[in-house]
This record gives sequence, C-alpha cells and structure tokens, in this order.
Amino acid sequence: WLKLRKDYRIIGELIGCLPKKPRQDIFLGLPLLLQPEEVSFLLEKGIARVVQYSCLQKLPSDSLKQAFEEYRNTLYIEQEKCLRKERQKQVIGMMDKIIEGKKRKMLGIDTKKKKAIKSLDPKVQTSFDNIEINKQDLLEEEMAKLSKLDKNEALIQIHTVYPWTNKDDIEIVEWKYPSTEKQQLRYKTFKDLWEKGYYLTNGEKFGGDFLAYPGNLEYIYIYIYIYIYIYI
Repeated sequence: WLKLRKDYRIIGELIGCLPKKPRQDIFLGLPLLLQPEEVSFLLEKGIARVVQYSCLQKLPSDSLKQAFEEYRNTLYIEQEKCLRKERQKQVIGMMDKIIEGKKRKMLGIDTKKKKAIKSLDPKVQTSFDNIEINKQDLLEEEMAKLSKLDKNEALIQIHTVYPWTNKDDIEIVEWKYPSTEKQQLRYKTFKDLWEKGYYLTNGEKFGGDFLAYPGNLEYIYIYIYIYIYIYI
C-alpha cells in the first residue's frame, strides 16, 4: 500500500486493525480497500491485476489441516525455546545472588535482605568463602525448575495474509467497472484529476464523489470537493 501511495498516488482506505495497537479505530492497518476507480486505473496502467484464490472458497483438506498443525507446533516449540533462553539469561545475570543465597542456607544464616546486609562473623565468613558451588550445575538445577510452557498459554501468530496459497490457486477475475454512464463519468473524472497531479480520496463522508488534494496528504490539508452530476 505504501508503494501505491508513494509511486502512483493511489490512496485507498486502510480498514484493518493494527497488530500493535488493537482495540481502537483511529489508526488502522491492512487490508487496504480501493475505490473502484482506483482499481480500474491500476488495471489500465498495467500496475495491478484482480485475482481470486479458489482455495479460499473450499473447506480445508486433510493435508492442509496437517500442515497447519505442524506449523503451529513448530511455532510453539520455537516460542518455548525463546522463553527458556530468556530465562537462562536472567538466571546467569543473578547467579552471584543465587550462589550467595545457597551458601547462607547451607550455613543456616538468615537470607532476609535486611539481615543479609550485615557483615558475617569472621569464622562464619571463612566457612562461607570455603564453600564451592559449581555454577554450571547450579544453572542446570535452576533451569530444571522452569515448568514446560502450556500450549494453551502460548502466543498464537495471526497472519495478515493467507499463508497456504500457491500459484495454481490464482484465478484472474474480469473487472467490469465502469459499466454505467455514471460510473464512466466518475472514472473519467478520477483519471483526469490524477493526470493533473491530484491525490484523490473517497468523498462520501462529505457528501461528494471525491476529495482532491493538490499535494501529498501527509503535508497538505487543503482539499477540493468533487461532485459529479449528469444533466439530461
């Protein structure tokens, strides 16, 4: 959609929910809804084509169901690995404190923060320093305490496009717009204004056919109402 906007001045309308900002309708994302005039223009210029995927109109096959389950299981395994790796980093970062706590427990010393700050008796300190704890063994011990990720608690990836299509599923669709006199007039108006350098958006919210901007919408907030009438 960004290429359409920057290279061809085709704006359309984003109608999807932003993955990083759900539960709001101010900032929207893909998919992009195009006006019929925009579609006709892109087809005429050879920039786009209208297609449909026959597989989306059929129930999923057994092989597709299996592929989906395998893919989902792969994502679950990768997610669990990432969680364990992150937990390992946390344990390594706190290793000195964990070792100190272990030694205090072995000597029966209070491990509460307030009392742990106090300096130890010289004899106790010597015993404390003489205790050797293998860091690798301790790391493995701490990692063993980490419970396995429940599949019901795992994050689920939501695709922004259908991931199971192939080239054989694509069918070219015949585009029949414009067909009526009003549609032809709308398209000719859209094309003429586009060729004069305007950015065009839908004008229905303002009671018109189009809104024409003399420059990039990101920088210009002045627009022209376009109303199309057929006089008989």
